[in-house]
Amino acid sequence: MIEIGKVEHATYSPNGCSISPHLALEEIGKTFETERIVISETQTSTYLNINPKGKTPVLVLDDGTVITENPIILQYLARTNPECNLLPADTKSEYKALQISEYFSNTVHNFGLTRLFRPQFFCSSEASWEGIRKDGEEVVLKAFNLIAPRLEGTTFLFDQFSVADASVFFFEMQASRLKIAMPAPVQSHFEMLLSRPATQRVFAREGLDKAAYLPIR
Repeated sequence: MIEIGKVEHATYSPNGCSISPHLALEEIGKTFETERIVISETQTSTYLNINPKGKTPVLVLDDGTVITENPIILQYLARTNPECNLLPADTKSEYKALQISEYFSNTVHNFGLTRLFRPQFFCSSEASWEGIRKDGEEVVLKAFNLIAPRLEGTTFLFDQFSVADASVFFFEMQASRLKIAMPAPVQSHFEMLLSRPATQRVFAREGLDKAAYLPIR
């Protein structure tokens, strides 16, 4: 367990995937500090001394231990705060939750969101970018369609808020921001998470405007 009174330090990029561990930290409810890092700062010598990979998020423990990669940070937070039940109790469901977190954080991020926001990474010809963005949207929608049945008639992906919900929330945010129509259960899941007190605290901490992510009705 993390000792009460000890403080974790988390770096984040505004509106970035670091919002997932921030959401988990707020749900846990223990004291932590954050440091805003813009993309250009991740390549400075100061930051590279913390994370040689040059990316966010990073979780620095009170003893100086550095943990990187979203699924691993989320798993660490869940396992060191078992009373918060951020992972399902039974083993099979636990691994299903971790699979969802890993799939979104890696496959969907790298081949979906990166295509949508940085098509130039896949092709230097601007004439091809619209098609690349369309491919990225299809990757994101495929992922949403895979989890939609789990959300039919229920609130969370598992029995209660888990690392899987925290992981998926970032992608729901970006889909809403880009006006990508999500399956109805996924849209409901997003709006429910958006209304939670922990999410509102994260938005306040990161200076995000909730209204920018709500659908126009």
